[in-house]
Amino acid sequence: MEFVWVSGNCFEMGEPLAVAIFNDYIIRKESIIVLKKAAFLILAVLIMLYASFTIQAEEKKPLSIEDIDDLLRNFVSNKRVSDLITEYGIRFEKTEENIGKLKAAGADETIFEALNKEWEKKEPKAGDIWRDPVMEMEFVFIKGGCFEMGDNFGDGNEDERPVHEICVDDFWMGKYEVRVGEFRKFVNDMSYRAEAERVDGCFYWTGSKWEKDKGRNWRDPGFQSDDRHPVVCVSWNDAVTFARWLEGKTGKKYRLPTEAEWEYAARSGGKKYKYSWGNGQPSGNIADVSAKRKFPAWTIWEGYDDGYVFTSPVGTYKPNELGLYDMTGNVWQWCQDWYDKNYYTYSQSINPEGPSYGQYRVSRGSNWSASPRQVRASTRVWVAPMLSVYSLGFRLVLPVKYYREQ
Repeated sequence: MEFVWVSGNCFEMGEPLAVAIFNDYIIRKESIIVLKKAAFLILAVLIMLYASFTIQAEEKKPLSIEDIDDLLRNFVSNKRVSDLITEYGIRFEKTEENIGKLKAAGADETIFEALNKEWEKKEPKAGDIWRDPVMEMEFVFIKGGCFEMGDNFGDGNEDERPVHEICVDDFWMGKYEVRVGEFRKFVNDMSYRAEAERVDGCFYWTGSKWEKDKGRNWRDPGFQSDDRHPVVCVSWNDAVTFARWLEGKTGKKYRLPTEAEWEYAARSGGKKYKYSWGNGQPSGNIADVSAKRKFPAWTIWEGYDDGYVFTSPVGTYKPNELGLYDMTGNVWQWCQDWYDKNYYTYSQSINPEGPSYGQYRVSRGSNWSASPRQVRASTRVWVAPMLSVYSLGFRLVLPVKYYREQ
């Protein structure tokens, strides 16, 4: 057997450091070899564990376009790149810029076939339904496009002219107006008090004039309204606060629709429709025979009876061609835009967001008390953002770019 001489000395040992002294001694040579092998084995295990944790972390990390660039540059085998695509998932948009980067990085048809399959899985199609995981509110995918916005039939108001071409991007829109039950969850979670509760009540129509009642608010608008009905007596400020609360819960940037988005969706993708149901007989909760029994002076759609005097549960009537309910009637709906009666003379043509400032906010869609003239899809109404009305509610939209964010 062979032995190795080890010369004794002093050194600092452990933590906290302590001085250790050992004498000269002889150690068997085979023991050193065993110790070396053990050290290498421990090092190898540590490296494997680190690599394993790193790979797991990378698999959960969404790929950026730069990541794809690196993969295409570093891996020659198309099969290997496809495997990585499957493992990581595709989390960036199919845009001309991104495709250009991929081509510059050396992508061939095999790569694009794999990418297109992933893109097709993730790209929503017109009419698709998405359910918010927190509130379980349903949203309909609206494929963007261009349309002639305004009074296409020549019988509207001055602020609906001139008719002008507008283009909007894809977006998701609430399938229904926000319901009382959904607003209640927000109120309970935030201990929130709506402006009608905090200030001086909600406006209502007496039959001859508008008055404000301090006792009316979203909990009790002055008529029967359960959790299935659209919430009313909420101000523009209340609606925006609700959207921001939901954004905080989900990480997705909900907001009120722009006027352009609203009219495009109401007219089933900007078709030349006078009403959200088309150009024929009504399907919605508007001023009708039921309403006239209570309010004899009202101008109604003669011969039509929707069965409700005030609000009806959302989704009671047929949806429009995009699958949206109550785009005409039931309650007016707050929009994001400030109001300017002359805005159509200088509006942007691509994704207009309304004037940069103003005194009133726009509302659209008419309500359960609206006359045949008011229920037109191009009708514009303006209300101060702090006011609450017993026939005014809201629905939300989610732009596609924020829907894609994980």
